[in-house]
Amino acid sequence: MLDKISVILPTYNEKDNIMPLIMAVHKELLSYEHEIIVVDDNSSDGTYQTVSNAKLPFAKAILREHDRSLAKSIRCGLENASGKVFVIMDSDFN
Repeated sequence: MLDKISVILPTYNEKDNIMPLIMAVHKELLSYEHEIIVVDDNSSDGTYQTVSNAKLPFAKAILREHDRSLAKSIRCGLENASGKVFVIMDSDFN
């Protein structure tokens, strides 16, 4: 059996993309133990609130309010991950 997978999604103003992306990733990983960590850099469009309000048991939202940085968001996600396998993805379906 594969170790738990932690998918890290750094975000900034991805409100329209984030829930479809979370659900697509979750669907692909249904047969694996996994978590999806959304690390939002204080988006002005409500990305963090959208994920938080969904209350999905397999998704965690983290709000970074200072020092916006893709690299720091990724690091934050890694530091908060509980899996042993890491996947880092752009949040706009690229």
